[in-house]
Amino acid sequence: MRLTCGAVITRIPAVTITDEQRVYWERWIQALESGDFKQTTYCLRDDTGFCCLGLASHLIDSQGWHKEDGARTFSFKPSNAAKGSETSRDHLIPLIRNLYGKELGPLGINVGGRFPDGLGTTLEIGSLSLSGINDMGATFKEIAEILRHSINGGYTCAIVSPVGAN
Repeated sequence: MRLTCGAVITRIPAVTITDEQRVYWERWIQALESGDFKQTTYCLRDDTGFCCLGLASHLIDSQGWHKEDGARTFSFKPSNAAKGSETSRDHLIPLIRNLYGKELGPLGINVGGRFPDGLGTTLEIGSLSLSGINDMGATFKEIAEILRHSINGGYTCAIVSPVGAN
């Protein structure tokens, strides 16, 4: 699976989810494909838009976003959260794992493939998170396709080098 950012995904793991969790995944995939949300990088949400995991959080509780005066990014705390824990990480990891499945960690599922190194070559990486792919420049539609493969049995393909290539 070739991405516009230059990456080639060769392995997408299959995730085991309940029927209820599948509903959340389908909503997330539809939101990524809809074109209704702008994409950003290196944070869950800023004034530009959302990263792929920020959008998953937004679908859980669109009122959970908070921005301190002068801050560049938003933090997430569900509107029904208990007092005491104050960071996005405190709330998101258990919430996302509960609603999207235990295999979805704080940075999303991990995929394997060849990824651009920024210097004109690609590196074989066995495990890169969805948030890393988002930050690398994969589009929301490409991330939606990765998620769809993941809930429908996974994806594997081999990259074959041309004859005579090193």
